[in-house]
Amino acid sequence: MAFAHKHCFWYFGMAAVLWAGTLSPAWSFSTTPAVQIIEAKPGETAKMVYTVTNDTDKKITLDFQLKEYFSLPENKSFKISDWLEPSTNKIIIPAHKSRLVPFKVKTPKNAVGELTGYISFIPEVKEEAKPKGHAGGIQTHIVTLITSAVYVRIKGTAIGEADLGDVRVQNITENPSQPAQVQASVVVKNTGNVHQRPSVHFDIENQKGDLVAAIDIASGWPVMAKSEMPYKATTKGALPAGNYVIKTKVSFTPAVFIEKKTSFTMDDSGQGTNYKDLK
Repeated sequence: MAFAHKHCFWYFGMAAVLWAGTLSPAWSFSTTPAVQIIEAKPGETAKMVYTVTNDTDKKITLDFQLKEYFSLPENKSFKISDWLEPSTNKIIIPAHKSRLVPFKVKTPKNAVGELTGYISFIPEVKEEAKPKGHAGGIQTHIVTLITSAVYVRIKGTAIGEADLGDVRVQNITENPSQPAQVQASVVVKNTGNVHQRPSVHFDIENQKGDLVAAIDIASGWPVMAKSEMPYKATTKGALPAGNYVIKTKVSFTPAVFIEKKTSFTMDDSGQGTNYKDLK
């Protein structure tokens, strides 16, 4: 489903996890999924579950910390403790074992759009005994934790709406640490009330219509509700001075995307100029 500029689309049945990846410090433990998205009606109670795996030879104890992330103005009065609750204050995981950690989601009756927050899994670390006669001074230790983003979309109120802003192209000159590159960027404007994780594809054509550069940006970094985010990427090479057309496709789901076609001139300094949106 393609749209020249702006498109509004609703979310239905989004009870699944968006990204079932794993976050893992190399030496300690891992959690799955890395990001959770669930859908619930206003006033409804739902459940989400993490799998936590102990990758070490000793048992570990994990505490949980909840923190607000991004809030719509309509949801500013809700603290994360109002809608997200762990099943226990801590969990003990034996060496090389996994445990399921459930959390309860209690959607406030007046919530709209999306509630967002962070869950941090924090290992307990025992302090080592200080040697006798220790003279004091500054002491530090580093604790590796894992933080997962949680998104709760409110059924009947969640609206996905987006538009595209400026598209820009430039040459990045070669230097000792990198080859010459062509960089393309687009501003994604999220005018809806739920976050988006778009993927982006650029095709750059010369005056003859020949494809001279193709650049992709994988889905990953979010643009939050009622905000905008520049997405940029590069490919090896350089565009000679001249006139070009860049075709931009920003995809929000496999079936929902926005396309934009823009002409521009690459000047002798490697900067794109004279941008004009085409139909």
